[in-house]
Amino acid sequence: MNDANDEPVTLEGASGFLGGRVSEEAVRKALASGELRGRNMGGNVGWMTTRGALVEWIKRGNVAGRAEVRTKAMEGG
Repeated sequence: MNDANDEPVTLEGASGFLGGRVSEEAVRKALASGELRGRNMGGNVGWMTTRGALVEWIKRGNVAGRAEVRTKAMEGG
């Protein structure tokens, strides 16, 4: 039986799971830096993570710093 935390999540899905507070680009940067656990699948798929990895990221408090990226991007900065 698969745990919901093992469910694969795309960049768009991750941003949605985080309530849109964090842009897809901010999630991609967190994945690329290793701050958020995931894997680059390449091609049209790109970066993937899991719901569990997102929950861990939230618990570590890393989302707060990334939420500012969304705010600045929306302001054009």
